[in-house]
Amino acid sequence: MLDIATGDGTLTHIALLSRRDEQADRIVSVDISDDMLEKAKKKLNKKTEFLKADVENLPFQTNSQTLITCFGGLNSFASGQRALIELGRIVSDSGFIRGSFLLMPKASWRQKLVRRWIEQGYQTCELSLGLFEHWCAGAGLDITHLEQHGDVVLFELQKQR
Repeated sequence: MLDIATGDGTLTHIALLSRRDEQADRIVSVDISDDMLEKAKKKLNKKTEFLKADVENLPFQTNSQTLITCFGGLNSFASGQRALIELGRIVSDSGFIRGSFLLMPKASWRQKLVRRWIEQGYQTCELSLGLFEHWCAGAGLDITHLEQHGDVVLFELQKQR
């Protein structure tokens, strides 16, 4: 399993490693930040390999990955569309990309917070369902599952057939 934008490892741990009966055998955690990778090493298990890389230029062969995860990264990438193009390049024809992203909240005080995060560089855009669908189509990816829980969207993608 390849986990993109691992960050400090919190979401990766919750999503992939918190249930003892469903722990992943091997995870390659990728992040652009050395600091985040150091923090993730403290949270993730010994079966995890850590790799510093940019999501727009990943060091993996075309069609080489069967399962890619990306929890929350799309909100922070310099270009979500270029990131999805690169993930689409490396996912195998029978593989999946699974992850999540945040929509703009409905509460005005939370909208101000998100806009401040964008101004400060913690997030790069106001991601909407329409924009996500556009990015996926441009990357040659089909949305095979989409599930919204409040401001959080969970997704699964595959190469277009």
